[in-house]
Order: sequence, then C-alpha cells, then structure tokens
Amino acid sequence: MNNIIETIFGKEIEETKKEDFRVDSLKKANWCATMADSAFKKILEAEQMKEEMIVRIDEWFEDYTKEYKRTIDKMEELLDPWVWDEIKEKKSKSIKLLNGTAGFRSTPESIKIKDDKAIVEEAKMYGIPVQTKEYVNKTDIKKYIKETGQILDNASIVPGSEKFYLKMKEEE
Repeated sequence: MNNIIETIFGKEIEETKKEDFRVDSLKKANWCATMADSAFKKILEAEQMKEEMIVRIDEWFEDYTKEYKRTIDKMEELLDPWVWDEIKEKKSKSIKLLNGTAGFRSTPESIKIKDDKAIVEEAKMYGIPVQTKEYVNKTDIKKYIKETGQILDNASIVPGSEKFYLKMKEEE
C-alpha cells in the first residue's frame, strides 16, 4: 500500500509527517498549500488514469466475451425447437439436461415507455393517475423552526461552525 501511495504522491508526502514542523510564516503556509495542491493534482491524475483503465477493462471484457455470448445465443437457438417438441405434450414447461435445465417461462404483458416526460403529459390529458414524489424542503423546515420556535421530532437545526478548508485551483 505504501508503494502505491509513494507512486501516486511521491516522497514529498512523508515530509509533512514530521512532528516538529509548524506553520508560523507565510512562506511555510505557502509551502503547505503548494504541497496540498501537488497532492490534489496527483489525485486528479490518478482519477483520470482510473477512468481510462475502467474504459479499457470494459472494452476488453466486451471483446473477450463477445464470442462466448454468440455461442450461448447459437446454442439457445438450436435447443429451442427441440425442447419445444419434447415438452409440448407434457405438463412440465422444462426439461432437465446434463448441465442445467431448458424450458419456457411465461412472462406477463408489460408496458414499454418511450418518453417518460411525454407519457406523463399524455396520461394527464386522458385522466390516467400520475404519481408525484413527496418531500419536504430543508429550507422550509428551517424557516418554520426559526419563525415558530416549534421543535420538531424528526428535524432540528444544527448550529454552524468554523471549518478549515483548502480549495485547489483546477487546471486551466
């Protein structure tokens, strides 16, 4: 694990672990910000590499399994009429084979929606019930508590506090 961290961040990360180091000048503060910025950029680079690797792995997997998926499709195509002939006179809708079971399963009819937004408008036009998502806005809850002083069982105001932050510049 340390090798990975060292590879990504380099040796400079170790320098910040010295316990006797204190920020007591603008120069040291700038050094800390520079080190944090460097680490931030390394994380961005690693994130980019991760995304590229995921794409490459997905492409490899798709290519690697393509022929196997074709084989499965072809075997199902070959089995389908034979299994149908074998079970058409029987009560069972399946037949046991050496490596599994082949058969037919009834599926219920279903609805396919082409355009979610358009179907909502069309449903309203024909009087078909339309579902809406119900939620409470946190701003409205805060306003209610402040205005009424009423304490709610399921919500409370958390006081604000000062929290240190360090924001790095994005690459231009």
